[in-house]
Amino acid sequence: MKDLHRRLKQPIMRETVNIVMQNDSLLFVSRRKEAIAGYAGTAGTSVFWDHNAMVAAQLLEGRSPVDIIDHKDDTWAVISKALLRLYQNIRCYEDEEISDPVFDRIEPDLPRPLARARLEILEKHGRICDIPAVIELSEICLAPLQNRPVNRELFRKECRNSSWLARVEEYEPEAIRRALETTICRSQKHSNDSLFRSSMAALEVAELKYALDHRSSAIPTLDAFDTPATHEEVGQVASCVAR
Repeated sequence: MKDLHRRLKQPIMRETVNIVMQNDSLLFVSRRKEAIAGYAGTAGTSVFWDHNAMVAAQLLEGRSPVDIIDHKDDTWAVISKALLRLYQNIRCYEDEEISDPVFDRIEPDLPRPLARARLEILEKHGRICDIPAVIELSEICLAPLQNRPVNRELFRKECRNSSWLARVEEYEPEAIRRALETTICRSQKHSNDSLFRSSMAALEVAELKYALDHRSSAIPTLDAFDTPATHEEVGQVASCVAR
């Protein structure tokens, strides 16, 4: 682990965490020694005490921290800072030609189920440029577990004052219904595409369904759609509601 420290360009963070590894993969991270103690001596696991938080950030290797870090203390506050520092250190290695993030904006009020769905996609398809989105989506998921509001300071400046709810409420339920119908049909055509394209198509459908559920009392069945949506209408609603 000492070798990981040498790769960092910026001064080492002072905050430390306790790390549990299993089969060379990060299993659990906590600031509380008592939360880690039970893993010591367990077959197949290794415990590392008081290691720099930057080490844990690198060991995540693109995985979502939501199910790995301790929710009962300030571990996330430390790890989120380390992830941001890691991003600042390695962003220069990103190929500029493929540096567009998967999600261009994450709203602090994005519903938690949608945040989890986006995290799952980033775990499989994310790149260096997606680290800020991983931090933001993880914050949305972790804040309720810690009984606190979302910390907007963990979001990029262009995201902090954005609102998923306000964006959805710009559209009448009928407009979202039309977009959903056509998006479902389009997603079926992507079922045999690459894993990324099919995953994004499924996510777009899920986000439109969630938006429709918010805007109306129930999601109608497909036979309730009377008029096909125009290409322009689908593009406008789907691109704004489901990013």
